[in-house]
Amino acid sequence: FTHCDGMFTYANKTALNILKYDNLEEFLKNKPFDIIHPDSYDIVKERFHLLYKENKIANPVEEKFICADGSVIDVEVTGVPINIKDKIVVQTAFTDITERKEAERKLKESEEKFRHVVTNTDEILFMIDMNGIFTLSEGKGLSKINLKPGELDGKSVFDLINNYPQIVVGIKTAIDGEKYSDIITIFNYDFEVWYSPNYNEAGEQTGIIGMAIDRTKEIQTEREKQKLSDAIEQSPTAVIITDTDGKIEYVNRKFTEYTGYSLKELIGKTPRVLKSGKTELSTYSELWETISSGK
Repeated sequence: FTHCDGMFTYANKTALNILKYDNLEEFLKNKPFDIIHPDSYDIVKERFHLLYKENKIANPVEEKFICADGSVIDVEVTGVPINIKDKIVVQTAFTDITERKEAERKLKESEEKFRHVVTNTDEILFMIDMNGIFTLSEGKGLSKINLKPGELDGKSVFDLINNYPQIVVGIKTAIDGEKYSDIITIFNYDFEVWYSPNYNEAGEQTGIIGMAIDRTKEIQTEREKQKLSDAIEQSPTAVIITDTDGKIEYVNRKFTEYTGYSLKELIGKTPRVLKSGKTELSTYSELWETISSGK
C-alpha cells in the first residue's frame, strides 16, 4: 500500500486480503496509524520521521498490524519514499509473518522448558557441534567437576579434554555417526557417559548430544563387593554360602580343598552331599548345624 500526508492512497489485492478488507474503498477510510498496533507506535513514528523528514528508505523491521476484524498480525515492513510533484509518497511492502512468529514463540517456550529441565537435572547434559564447539552444557552435575551451567558453551571440547583421551574417543565416535558409552573418572567421580549423533529435521548430522550420570556410589559398591569376594576367595578359612533352603550358592577355594568337592559339584546341592565319604562326619554335622541355625 501507499500513503501520503497521513492518508492511505492505494492498496493492492494482496494487502487487502491479508488485512481482511473487502474492498479498497473500505481500506482507504483508514489513516496509517489506524492499522498500527499500539505496541508498534514508537517504532513506526521513528520510521515515519526517516521516510518523510529525511527522505530515506526504512529498512525491513517487524511490526504489528490490526486487521479489519480486529485481529492482530505480525508483519515485516519496508518503506520507500517516492517524490511525486513535490510530495513524498511512501510505498510500503509488508509480509505476514504471523505463523513464523507463532512458531518462534512456541519454540522459545519449548526451549525455556527444556532449559529449565536440564538446568535442574542432577545429570550433565551437553551438545557439541560438528566442529567440537559446545552449544549446550547444563545440569547440576557440572558442579562436581567445578563447572557452572553454560560455562562450556562456545568453547572447543578438544581444547578442554586433552587429559581425558577416553572422552576424546567418545566424542569423535559420535561425530563419526556412531553411538558410544563409557565410564569416565573425573575428580574422583565416576560418570557413565553416553554420546549420540544429533540430527536436524532434514536428517543431517549437526553434532552430538550426550549425558553423563554420576555412578560413583554404585561403582564404589561394586568395587567393595569385588574386594570382599576376592578376600573370601583367598581366605585361609573354608567359606560356604547357601540360600534359606540350605542349597549351596557359593564355596571358596579353601572349602573345595577342605572337602574334596569342586564348586561345580556343589552348586545347587545341600550340604548333605558332603555326607558321601569324602568328608568326615563331624565336619558335615558342624556345617549343617550352622546353616540350620541361620548363622
